[in-house]
Amino acid sequence: MSESDQRARRNPLSTSLERIGIVAFGGIALAVVLVIAAIFVSARLGKPAQQLQTEILVGASPSRVWEVATALDDYASWNPYMRNVDGFVRPHATITLLLELPGDRVDVTAVVDDVIKNREFRWRSQLYALPGVSTLEYTFRVEPLGNGSARVVQTLNLRGLLLYYQGDAAELLRGLERMAKALKQRAETPEDP
Repeated sequence: MSESDQRARRNPLSTSLERIGIVAFGGIALAVVLVIAAIFVSARLGKPAQQLQTEILVGASPSRVWEVATALDDYASWNPYMRNVDGFVRPHATITLLLELPGDRVDVTAVVDDVIKNREFRWRSQLYALPGVSTLEYTFRVEPLGNGSARVVQTLNLRGLLLYYQGDAAELLRGLERMAKALKQRAETPEDP
């Protein structure tokens, strides 16, 4: 019996199942390729999936606010959101910090991208090995208002596919707000001589 005759005598149900399996595998492979492409495209677009921002007026000089915000080794004593921060606020420095969220703690390793003394610093963290999967970019900005006061603006840009499946952005925003209030209190408290 020839090979074509053997194929013709096969069970039609098993042949259909084989075809369905091949189509399903092809569909899954295509979906995986599209997801990976979407991750890399979103990483290259540079637009945040979400942007969280807080502003607070501080009755202290911009230099005092900067002093408090850049003394990372002091964060554990006043900052309820970013705890146990190690590192230095200088370009290309690596910092590590612990984000305190309700019922969760997240260890973050970040690289300081930019520093403008007494004005702004920015750090970025890739939470997973692949670019675009989960990226956080934090910006701390001090705006002088005159009369020895300042506006503090914190921005957290969230990028990447997995951010849709991780934690609640509202919790991250509440963390930034708690930090802003604690920074205000710390900066407005007179320093001990």
